[in-house]
Amino acid sequence: MKTIICILLLCASSGIQSKRNYRAIKLLSQLNDARAMVAAGVLRPIQSVLKMAGLENEILKIPPMGPVPNMYKLRWSRELESEARAQLKSVKWLYGSIKTDKYRGFYYKYTIGAAVRNYMRKQNRLNDFSIFESKLVTLGSVSEVITFIIWLGLKYPKSLPADDLIVVEAFVPERFEIGCAFNDYTVCMLRDTFNGTSNGQLFEEGVACTECPTWCEFSENDDGSVEEEDLCVPPR
Repeated sequence: MKTIICILLLCASSGIQSKRNYRAIKLLSQLNDARAMVAAGVLRPIQSVLKMAGLENEILKIPPMGPVPNMYKLRWSRELESEARAQLKSVKWLYGSIKTDKYRGFYYKYTIGAAVRNYMRKQNRLNDFSIFESKLVTLGSVSEVITFIIWLGLKYPKSLPADDLIVVEAFVPERFEIGCAFNDYTVCMLRDTFNGTSNGQLFEEGVACTECPTWCEFSENDDGSVEEEDLCVPPR
């Protein structure tokens, strides 16, 4: 009973109203965890993290990413969820990007792991990735978060603006709203509000949470002490 109450409270606080709210809550949490890891710079380079976990693979060359001083925490938008639901009717490939007059988005079929496998298959690197993936699953729930970051690294743009960014769209620091819809596909939409930094890059580097237009997230430890987090609180 307590679990049900907690889920209902989490749905209400996040703005997620869909009957398929479990998938929405899980995805929003995973994307925010991935954004926080990038913002904190703990994945610079991600190769060292993978090596520590025994997952290093020379085939997967991931560029340095972060730290990021102004990465917002994503919140759920019912407007963007509605747009994602409308786009759900027209997606047809295994994964891809979506661009409209006001929105940018991405989609993939089944799971994020399946999407990356299909991407690696097109790069003729599936066998190498399969070996890597078999070790990645030993990390449990964090494996999906790492998979999002791996796909970010594989699609990391050399310069912006750029098309066909797919999941990179969810790592733009200035974006703070997302909405997704689900069936066999996952479709997520964000506002088209970013064309790159002044030097055409995805991120400006700097200590996490030091250039928040709002303020930094905080968490309270069991001993009552307060700890600064790595993401900026989204605007109201």
